[in-house]
Amino acid sequence: MTIVAWIDRAHREQWALGQFNISNLEVLQAIVEAANQERSPVIVGVSMG
Repeated sequence: MTIVAWIDRAHREQWALGQFNISNLEVLQAIVEAANQERSPVIVGVSMG
């Protein structure tokens, strides 16, 4: 699914699509693990610094 499709679905079904900014691999691993356990999509943001 595209990000637009996920956002449309979340809006239509009235649930939140979480977006998380990460700064290291450990945080990414924790987010992915939690999302998998909850069977929930997430958006991950990455930036330098």
